[in-house]
Amino acid sequence: GSLGITSVGSNYVIRSPDANGTGGVAMGGAVIMANGATGGELGRVSGTSANERLGNLFPSFLGSGNYVVLSPNRTVGANADAGAAVLANGADGSQLGQSEGNAANEFLGGLGLQFVGSDYVLRSPDANGVGGVSQGGAVIMGSSATGMELGRVSGAAAGERLGAQSLDFLGNGNYVIRSPDADGTGAVTQGSAASRSTFCRTAITSFAVPTPPLARRVPAL
Repeated sequence: GSLGITSVGSNYVIRSPDANGTGGVAMGGAVIMANGATGGELGRVSGTSANERLGNLFPSFLGSGNYVVLSPNRTVGANADAGAAVLANGADGSQLGQSEGNAANEFLGGLGLQFVGSDYVLRSPDANGVGGVSQGGAVIMGSSATGMELGRVSGAAAGERLGAQSLDFLGNGNYVIRSPDADGTGAVTQGSAASRSTFCRTAITSFAVPTPPLARRVPAL
């Protein structure tokens, strides 16, 4: 309880990154929901790898009442620090689903998340890209109901690191992903909030791509 508590309806959530995780792994970490009337544990989300320290980051609360626990230091298979985004049930604190990184040192969740309608988007520039290219990068949409991946836009070239730049959200609910290092020339990709995939991709060949400004919401016309 040294990190404080967060109220969730009539209950509350406790972060405990040094707790044993699934199977008793040391410092796997946990985020625990307790009953606001009795103080008893209702449910928890636990880390699955040693020294993951799930719960070190503050959960992101969604409009659905559920919340996302980001764990960038999770080991997935043989991939150390692949990372994960875990969705917890806002009613009882149990795990609903998750998205996990696909590459070592991806640190999925390390850049936080952004809300898109009722769902959320994760930027992961060190993810494997199309065809498994190293550091192609990805922008991933997760479901606020299930926590599962709805779709992703992936970089097509090694070292592209798609997702490193902030996203620009459009008035129609879609979003633009800028990727200055795509194929050595740069590209602008539009992600669809409806299909959760690439809507269109435009290569940039006639001008240099400047360093983008901070993320900004583009108002509807």
